[in-house]
Amino acid sequence: MLQPHRTKHRAMIEGLRRSLLLVLLGMNSLLVAPLAIAAELTLDVGSPMTLTTQELLARPDVATIHIPSDVSYRRAMTYQAVPLRSLLGMERIPFDGDLQIVATDGFVTNLPFALLNASGPGAVPWLAIEPLNQPWPKTPNGVATGPFYLVWLNPAASGIMSEQWPFQVAAIRKVAAHTARWPQLAVGDDSPTPTSCAARWLEQLPSLPASLRSGCGKPPTEATSVFCQVIGGCVER
Repeated sequence: MLQPHRTKHRAMIEGLRRSLLLVLLGMNSLLVAPLAIAAELTLDVGSPMTLTTQELLARPDVATIHIPSDVSYRRAMTYQAVPLRSLLGMERIPFDGDLQIVATDGFVTNLPFALLNASGPGAVPWLAIEPLNQPWPKTPNGVATGPFYLVWLNPAASGIMSEQWPFQVAAIRKVAAHTARWPQLAVGDDSPTPTSCAARWLEQLPSLPASLRSGCGKPPTEATSVFCQVIGGCVER
């Protein structure tokens, strides 16, 4: 028969073993837990470069911005973001060029230089950056918008459309303006309103390439994306 003090000693040792096992299990779970991986953004507006989430968030011009009516979320949202104009260096984009934004899901949209570089009370583009360990919520449609998202302050001042709020951004590059690549899409300066502009484009529909006449596909090609943006935003994601 074991003495009482030996029984107590054995119970203490057993308790220490269990505690040590729990500590080891906890450390193992930390080691195997998935780590957040920094996203990468490809920029090509002169010299190609790749920027990570940490590098963008470390920029001195990063700011907290409030979007009163976010197109994707259909409500107010707050982001850590950098001004798109200073990120790109607008002097590297020709006045008659476009900025092409490519998303990870294949969506492509072109933004004209004049829209990006508007002065005065025009819309101001920002590149929102998703923090590594604080992912943004999904949209009402169940879509994730990270890791990078182009948002606008004062979008109504420049008539920004929903297709000009690209999310899941993977690359940004300068390209020739779409009116130079597809002259049939050129709209004269005598079109004062978005409505008349869309009407002018629709009038030219018979002369447009077949790739544009086919309508807005999912996912859209670059050409149909540009066309649909102008005639009223029928591309949906």
